[in-house]
Amino acid sequence: MYRIKILLYEMDERLHSPEAEIQLGLQQSGYRAEFAPKSLKDLNLDPERIASFVKEISCDAWIVIAGPKDVLSWFAEQPFPTLAIFGNLPKGPISGIGPCHLNALKECLEKLIILGHEKISIFSRKERRPPNPGVPERQLLQTLEENGLPITEQTFPEWEESLSGFRASLQSLFATSRPSAVIFQEPELVMAAQQFLYQQGMKIPEHVSVFCTDYDPRFEWSVPAIAHSKWDFREVVSAAVKWAGNVSNGKPETSKNILDAKFIAGETIGPPPMAKWTRETAGKVW
Repeated sequence: MYRIKILLYEMDERLHSPEAEIQLGLQQSGYRAEFAPKSLKDLNLDPERIASFVKEISCDAWIVIAGPKDVLSWFAEQPFPTLAIFGNLPKGPISGIGPCHLNALKECLEKLIILGHEKISIFSRKERRPPNPGVPERQLLQTLEENGLPITEQTFPEWEESLSGFRASLQSLFATSRPSAVIFQEPELVMAAQQFLYQQGMKIPEHVSVFCTDYDPRFEWSVPAIAHSKWDFREVVSAAVKWAGNVSNGKPETSKNILDAKFIAGETIGPPPMAKWTRETAGKVW
């Protein structure tokens, strides 16, 4: 049986629907798909540690979830097949599948700026923040610069990647900068932020607008409904199964399939508090 190891970004993702669906889809198609015993975070996202770890594992192919560019560049140089899902794809002989949130993010930023937002923050993982920003982060920087809006330390808040660290960063952010809009890249952060803001007596979008660059079915069950980018995850599972079919039969597979995510307005984007009732803003959006 063809053996595939799935290298997660964090071990907790074993319980998440997307990663579990990838494993299930592969298993139902006849492959021995298992999660690796350590995650990228367990290995500190260090290419050398990851390389040593991978070399100790016996399998035929790898799937890497949300891998940084330097890590995926190492995988691209290896003799075994690798499929990158959601990661920062490098150029070279490596297969990849995942959504492109750029158009959805552009549409969100345009809406925020028309509404009058000036202080916009984005919560990104450490490897995606400046000085080496990822694609969404570069898009935010470009949009702010083009519109003459401020870029400060609060644009890309530093945060320890834990619940307590995230809440501490939110506490500091709203005590010092008080952004009028916050962009999150993971549904879990949105849920945690909702709870934090509620406990602080802040309403969405009356006091702060919220957008998530990813999708979670719970967003449509939230009140107010979360603004987000949406894409069909079934295409990712199908692509993973197709990739496995090719590489297990000895066919070279280096295709890169980018899914275009759509902007879903939801109900969590509104005018900034100070601009809510201005005639100029009203004329632009109503």
